[in-house]
Amino acid sequence: MTDEKLGPPDTAAKKSGLRSFLVAIGLLVFLSVCALLGWLVAITIGFRMWASWLADRVDGSMLNGTLWGLTLGFVCSLVPLIIARQALRGFGFPVRLTILALAALVALPNIATLAIHFGSGKGAHAGQRIFDVDVPGIIVGTYTGIGIGVAVFLLLAVWGLMRWNDKRRTRKLSRKLAEMAGDASDGRA
Repeated sequence: MTDEKLGPPDTAAKKSGLRSFLVAIGLLVFLSVCALLGWLVAITIGFRMWASWLADRVDGSMLNGTLWGLTLGFVCSLVPLIIARQALRGFGFPVRLTILALAALVALPNIATLAIHFGSGKGAHAGQRIFDVDVPGIIVGTYTGIGIGVAVFLLLAVWGLMRWNDKRRTRKLSRKLAEMAGDASDGRA
C-alpha cells in the first residue's frame, strides 16, 4: 500500500483523534444515564429494600437494632476512611478514582441508612416507617457507630504520624552516628 491510497498522515491522525473524542463523549453519556437510572432505582426501591432487609435481621428488638446500627456505623465508616486514605498515595488519577469509588461502595450501608433518615421522598418515608416499627434503635446506633469509627480513624492517623516521625528521627540519628563513626575512624588512621 502506498501513502496515496491512505491519504495524508495528518488527516488519519485527525480522524483518529475525533473518533477517540466521540467514544469518550459516548462513554460519558452512557455512564451518566446509568448513574441517573441507578439513582432513581435507589430512591424508589433501594430504600425500602434496605429498610426491609434490616427489619428482617432486627425483628423489632431495640437491642438488636442498636447493635446492628453500631456495627454497621462503625465498620462502614472506619473501613471506607482507611480505603480512602490510600488515595493520597502516589497513584495516578484513574487509580485514585477507583479507590474512592470502592470506599464509597463500602460506606453504602451508612449512606442508605442516613438517606432514609433525612430523605423526603416516598421511598425514604416508607423506609422511615419501617425503621420506626421494625428497626428501633438503628439510627442512634448508626450515629454512634459512625462517631466511634471516625474517632478510631483519627487516633490511628495520629498514631501513624507519630510512628512515622519516630522512624524519621531514628534514621537521622543513625546517619549522624555513622558519620561520627566515620570521622572517628579517619582521625585514628
